[in-house]
Amino acid sequence: MERDDDGSRTSDEKELTGELYDRYLARAEDLLFQADRQREGVRIYRALGVLSAVSAMLLALGSLVVAPGGTMEIVARLVVGGVVAVAGFTAVERWLVRPRLGLALRDEEAMVEAVTLLRDVHPLLAEQEQWDYVRERVSRARLSRFPIGLRRI
Repeated sequence: MERDDDGSRTSDEKELTGELYDRYLARAEDLLFQADRQREGVRIYRALGVLSAVSAMLLALGSLVVAPGGTMEIVARLVVGGVVAVAGFTAVERWLVRPRLGLALRDEEAMVEAVTLLRDVHPLLAEQEQWDYVRERVSRARLSRFPIGLRRI
């Protein structure tokens, strides 16, 4: 950050104003929305992984009812069903869940950092610009929607 000889800001630096604060807050709200969407996708894909694993095991069990066999054949079918269940769940986790989870965490990290700064400057900016009661309460309400830190999935 460059400063003039007297320590003041150079002309190309922007001073935080209420309008700029609102734009930053709106961007943080967008990041929160995106992170929530990604998290919902993670929940859906994880449910899909569990469903695929349960389906594989039910098919293995169903094959025992339709075509019963000897002990070794029963064990083989259950082992194959278990392997298919684990493989299906692992594939969903690796190719569907992890990428979405990474996006959600990236958006949340950016959002938490931005909101922390906005929370810090809020009282100072409100006093400096002499925000009225409604403006101050609305800004606080918007800030209160954000988590303090990263959330766990």
